Amino acid sequence: MTMDSTSSISSISSFLRAQNFSCYYNFVQSVLSDQRVANFFSLLNYQFKNAELFVESITHRSFAHELPALKLNFNERLEFLGDSLLGTFVAQALYLRFPQAREGELSRMRAHLVNEQALSDLALFMKIDEIILLGKGEEKNQGHTRSSILSSAFEAIMGAIFLDSDEETVRKISLHVLKFYQEEIGQEFFQEVGLDPKSALQEKTMALYQSLPQYHCIETGEGKERAFKVSLNIQGKKVAEEIHISKKKAQKLLAKKALEEKLYEI
Repeated sequence: MTMDSTSSISSISSFLRAQNFSCYYNFVQSVLSDQRVANFFSLLNYQFKNAELFVESITHRSFAHELPALKLNFNERLEFLGDSLLGTFVAQALYLRFPQAREGELSRMRAHLVNEQALSDLALFMKIDEIILLGKGEEKNQGHTRSSILSSAFEAIMGAIFLDSDEETVRKISLHVLKFYQEEIGQEFFQEVGLDPKSALQEKTMALYQSLPQYHCIETGEGKERAFKVSLNIQGKKVAEEIHISKKKAQKLLAKKALEEKLYEI
């Protein structure tokens, strides 16, 4: 009996709990036969060689405890592995994409991207909420909508792909998911959240012209009247100027102005 053969049971977890599985193999095959799982594989653009790893990745602790005879592994160990992998991939992507960003800025961006909310958004986009296996209590409490459960499942699936293949495959799958997400949602995943305006402007000019903005500084006045006249040049053209007692502050204000007024569009 597969999920397609009944419309009275709303979730894959409920359907599986209602069956009397004689062995673990039959349980795995029943999971794989669900159309929603097939749809997920299509979105993921990956087919597991070891289906048991996939089943483990979507199995929440609460579901495993309800079927003790099957001795199901739940996804927390795979979550640990996937979290480490995603952190590495995002760090690498940020390092390459924002060549002038400082360590602190890169760390803030990574924390913004590899966190519960961001990963749960990706999980919802991939419809992981439709395939995650939850116990009765978690289902009753709408566990399939909880960001902690969804983000953990997303990480666990990435961890499972790694064990099923290799690190490069996980990286490609992650980039595939992000590209698909960006195309469908119309929103950049690697947003400039947490970026210093100077780094954000550098990202813009690198993308447009493969060159960095230039700041030219002239010191003016003396003593208490001392200040800096700083001009911002993009592609050799002066687009803005600022006078401030702090050279760094002047550069930041210029970058902020260039971003807000799109002065980088030469």
